[in-house]
Formats: sequence, structure tokens, C-alpha cells
Amino acid sequence: MTTKRILIFIPCLTNGGAEKQGIILAKALKEHGHLVTVWAFPPINNIAQNLLESLKHKKIEYFQLPSWPALNWGFAEKPFSLNKVSAFMKEWLLPLYKFKKTIPSGNFDIVIPFTFYPCLITSLFYKQFQADIIFWNHRGGFDNAGISYSSFLIHKIMKAKPVFIANSKDGARFLNTTFRLTATKAHVVKNAFVPDSKEELLIPPKRVINGQAELLQLANFFGEKDINTLIDGMDLLKQGGVNCLLHLAGFFPNPATEIEFRNKIAETKTDDLIIYHGALNKESTFRLLAKVHIGILSSKSEGMPNAVMEYMFWKLPVVATNISGIRDLLGEHQQDCLFEVGSDRGFAEKVQWLISDKTRLEKLGNENYERIMDKYSIEKIITQWLNLIELNCSIR
Repeated sequence: MTTKRILIFIPCLTNGGAEKQGIILAKALKEHGHLVTVWAFPPINNIAQNLLESLKHKKIEYFQLPSWPALNWGFAEKPFSLNKVSAFMKEWLLPLYKFKKTIPSGNFDIVIPFTFYPCLITSLFYKQFQADIIFWNHRGGFDNAGISYSSFLIHKIMKAKPVFIANSKDGARFLNTTFRLTATKAHVVKNAFVPDSKEELLIPPKRVINGQAELLQLANFFGEKDINTLIDGMDLLKQGGVNCLLHLAGFFPNPATEIEFRNKIAETKTDDLIIYHGALNKESTFRLLAKVHIGILSSKSEGMPNAVMEYMFWKLPVVATNISGIRDLLGEHQQDCLFEVGSDRGFAEKVQWLISDKTRLEKLGNENYERIMDKYSIEKIITQWLNLIELNCSIR
């Protein structure tokens, strides 16, 4: 394949799951001889210095846009009126014009955005990017993540003729359904896992439970992470006399949600069973992964979660919700570790089942490590990306 100018457009220069996958892809494409640039919106919380350092180390250019887009398309589904025309001007055309002025003129062959807003901006301004190929890259499951995909919005997106891609079967099904695509139109390219250079040295040779089993959920606390199920599940474990401690690491994007969380653990009297660490840096995260016994994910919807991939690499058994992206990651032999979405009792039962057999706990953790290293290496995943890019270059 000839050298391509490729833009990777991620949400923020922070340590989120989509950001991690975007940077992994940027580095891999750079190593394959392509000219790669990374763009991002301003961060919700602090910029990750380790992420910037890794881009600089690989000599990958990056640019942070000055603002997020402030677009509202809800007016489009209302009956025609002067108010609708006014809303179209104020909530769509004017913000679109203002945002366009913040985008540098592009000169790319390919644009690969990650998550909704980078995808939306790429599609709305595809002419400004001057790209031959743009992607619409859905990172969730069969879920709109609170976005209203109205006929107005779908029409605007489809004008750009993006290549549709998802990181899970459920995500591809969402794209096919939402955009009325043929069954094979949305491609599936799974996430890749690339460990930090220090990680393998820190994995403990054996995890021993001395009285208290320690659990960990790595996730920023958006609504779909369903933290209430974990709190209620910890309450059930306490009532059943199971000695567990749950660590939570991530940030609350909404202060009101954090207040609700703290009220919930006070109400259920589980504050002695749950430690909230906030958003952690890389080193602190590694220390937690090294000490706990089980990785947890209670999400209502996911594409292919980075947290589960991280647990697998750290030789942790995983207790998580029974959704397709997680099932695909863990494989058929680990389905006994999954509970139904929203089931606090299911969560509690799976945790108790795991910690009741120390041999099983260790065996499943080792199997997870072997699977993540075998099936989700960047060498395997980058081949899928390169084939997809080459296929679409030849078509266009």
C-alpha cells in the first residue's frame, strides 16, 4: 500500500478507552509507514501527560481543537413553523458555521474518528478534510448512548458516504439498523491490546486471598456503567457473610451523579465495602491491578471494553455483564462468569462462585492472559485495519 496521510480523531487527549484504541492505531499505522496526525477535543478532565509523551516519542503530530461542537438537531422532527426555522438557524447553522472556523484546513487521504462527536464532525465537514475515505466508527454496543439519530441527522451523515465500522457484533448491528444498511455493510474490527512496557514485570506470580477478596472496576462513571447494580450486589454479599472489598477507579463526568453515588453507599451502608479512588494515573492503576483478585464490569452496553482486556492481561478472572462484546472477549469457556444486565443478585452469585474455589480463580485468570495475548495483539488487529483501508482505496 502506498503511503497515506491519515487523521486519527479521538474524543480527548485523556486516558479513556476510545482514546487508547485511537493511539494504538495511530502508532501502528505510523510504524507501517503512513503519515499520521491525531486530533482531539478539549478534555473533560486533565490531559494525560503519558499519552502526549507517547505521541511525541513516536513523532506523531497532534492538535487539540478549541471547543466541542454545540449542535442541537431536535428541532428537525417538529412540524414546520417559524419557530422551527429560527431553531434551525440558531441551533444548527450558526453553531455549525462557528465551529467550522475552528477546524484547520485538512489535507488527508483517510480520516478515522473514534466515538460519536469525532465521527459527526468528520461527516459534516468531510469536504474540508479533503479525504478520499472517512469512517464512521461506533464504539458501543446496540445502544445509541443517549444520541438522537433523527432522520435529519442520518441524512446529513449519509451525504458524506462514510465507511461504517464497529468493534463488536452488537455495534455493527446498531449501525446496520440505525443507518438502514445491508447486513454486511458495517464492518467489525476488534480492539487491540498493547501492554505498557512495565506491566508484565508487575503481574504477581500468584494471587492469594487472605481473608478478604478484593474486586476492581476500572470505568469512568457514565450512566451505562450501572454502578447501582454493584452497590446493591455488594450489599447482598455483605448480608451473605462474604468478605469482599470493591475498588472503583474512574471519574464522574457529572457532579450530581457522584452525589447520588455517595448517597447510595451511605443508604445501603456499604461505605466500608467500597473504596472510590477517583481517576488514577497509570502507576496507581497498575498497583491496584496487581493487588486485586477479580476484575469487574457492570455495564449495560459496551462495544469491546478496554477494562476487560486489561483485566485479562493481568491474569484476573472477570465478572461482568452478559453482553456480546464481553462474551467475544472472554470466549465461550468463560460464560459462567457473566451475569445479566442489572442483576445485583447475579453479580453477587458470580463473585461468590469464583472466590469459593481458589484453583478455579487462578485457572481462569491464566486462561484470560493466554487469550488476550493470542487473539488481540496489535499485529493481528492492524492487519484488519490495513485490509479495510486498502479495500476502500481500491473501490474509490
